[in-house]
Amino acid sequence: VNRLGLDLYTPLDAVDVVIDGERAGFGFAPAHGLNRINTVVDVDAGQTVVVEYLLSGRIDPDDYELTVVPNATAATDTFAGSFDIDGRRLVIQPRPVSEPIRIG
Repeated sequence: VNRLGLDLYTPLDAVDVVIDGERAGFGFAPAHGLNRINTVVDVDAGQTVVVEYLLSGRIDPDDYELTVVPNATAATDTFAGSFDIDGRRLVIQPRPVSEPIRIG
């Protein structure tokens, strides 16, 4: 099992974090002018884990930006995402994260 710390920095408030359909514990603290939501994720070798964040608040959809930063590990992470932003759905197909990915 690989255990990793996953951080999300957002101007929104955290309501819940769900990992593979189960509610997960998470930490919440201000950082760099944003809210830092952190949780621990266990990933078995060769497996995929789905992490869902339930957030509350409002931001201008035109100002939304997401940056995915790779973990400092030997293996390359893969990122895929689905976002509901003001009634619009943005889907990011799976892609390797070998360098930061900027979306928005």
